[in-house]
Amino acid sequence: MNSSETFHDHVRELRNRFFAVLICIAIFSVIGYIGRNLIINFIHRPLGTQLYYTTPAGAFNLMMKISIVVGIFLTIPILLYNAIRFMEPALSIKLSKKHIHTTIVCSCVLALAGAAFGYFILLPLSLHFFGGYSSKTIAPLLSANEYFNFVINLIIAFAILFQIPLIIDFINRIKPFKPKQLLKYQKYVIVSAIIIALVLPFTYDPITQFVVAIPIIALYYLSVLIITINNRPRKAEKVRQKYKSIPSIANVQPNYIAVYNELNLEPQKSATKIEDDQSEIMKNIKLRNQSLNDVPVKRIKVDIVTRTPINQPRPRLIDDFRPLITT
Repeated sequence: MNSSETFHDHVRELRNRFFAVLICIAIFSVIGYIGRNLIINFIHRPLGTQLYYTTPAGAFNLMMKISIVVGIFLTIPILLYNAIRFMEPALSIKLSKKHIHTTIVCSCVLALAGAAFGYFILLPLSLHFFGGYSSKTIAPLLSANEYFNFVINLIIAFAILFQIPLIIDFINRIKPFKPKQLLKYQKYVIVSAIIIALVLPFTYDPITQFVVAIPIIALYYLSVLIITINNRPRKAEKVRQKYKSIPSIANVQPNYIAVYNELNLEPQKSATKIEDDQSEIMKNIKLRNQSLNDVPVKRIKVDIVTRTPINQPRPRLIDDFRPLITT
């Protein structure tokens, strides 16, 4: 297959996925139109005052806009799935279906959390702040179109902002981060969060800006925690690969036992069958054509009764040595 055929295949796939997403938007927009009155009442509830439209087609245009926005919002999981599937061949990592589904579910949960934060917390604060500047001589006459634009922009902005953990985790899977490395940038994150809170046009009082900055900072620390958890299996896998060629041996002498086995490098709970273990060890060494002198070891003294390390931390892999316990 030449490059021209490959290019046309990608274009064809992009077109098919694009039309699939458009069809889903159309279907969900119809659902949004059917439930338009419930959606309008829900969005209007925090305001509590009458809204007006200033053009003959104002109410119709508003209904269409709300229906389309609802259709796009409900299509986000399908859009994410098709986007990930389309970009998957260009990624340096292999994504399983489970990982893709988990990513989509987490993205939807974060988007809903961001939308809920914007609607239930920030919107009332913003309306209270801006409403405080009205007086007897300056009364608000709000346009329905402008109010719904304000609410929709606020919800979309925080639905996107709450994707920070997912974006950082996605980058981490392509180019792994170290949690300590991310923590070094925390002061820049705090400053950036404050700047974002100042730039967003939803409020200008210090208290609400502080409320906006807090979740951004919290989401960054959540990202660090997620990366710490996700990198542990990867680190363990690297250790397994590193020691894959070395059998789990101790020594032919009966006073040495292996702390880690070959499969999962976890401490062995029992050391009662030392002689049998030694036979298995020698069998592994013969199969691999290795001698005991070729295998690096780390010897750790333990108490003969309790079998716990003496003046040593819990036995673990140290540099290029396989930890051993001597009684």
